[in-house]
Amino acid sequence: IKKHPQRSIDMINNLFPERILNAILDVHENEDGSGYPNKKMGAEISYIAKIVSICDIFEALTHPRNFRNEFSPYEAIKMIIKKKDSFFDENILKKFVNYLSIYPIGSLIYLNTGEIAIVIGSNKGYPTRSIVKILLNANREAAKDEKFINLLDDKMVYICGPVEPKGVKEILHFLKPRGDFDL
Repeated sequence: IKKHPQRSIDMINNLFPERILNAILDVHENEDGSGYPNKKMGAEISYIAKIVSICDIFEALTHPRNFRNEFSPYEAIKMIIKKKDSFFDENILKKFVNYLSIYPIGSLIYLNTGEIAIVIGSNKGYPTRSIVKILLNANREAAKDEKFINLLDDKMVYICGPVEPKGVKEILHFLKPRGDFDL
């Protein structure tokens, strides 16, 4: 498996500019030199590869694999941040998190109002001030009207934390039979 970056380059060598080929070759290299195929570190790794690497790992974590279930977007961000010192360029990672937010689109979250919402958008540079759609009111009843809140505009409302995976299944089970929401 550690030879696939070089094999990929061998197959497409004449099709793309050198900077793209370098990114393909370097995408599995880590900041601390623990990656493959060439154990590159820091500045030796293509800038494009550093960006693609974060995206690749986020995508892999948020989708199921044969050996595990998917992680929530929030959990994936948390896991990626924990590896920042060894795997990722910290400046690029900060840009990634600021762009996606701490609670990426699709995350189910608790608000300080007692409501449960789904993140439908982000505000660049404000990773905790997402745009949300209310799913359940404070009494855990399905919201009757569509209610959207831009947390950047409404400073009185804020995210308390993510709905844990067990809670997500309960919420989806509650909502799905009613057909009230298009998630």
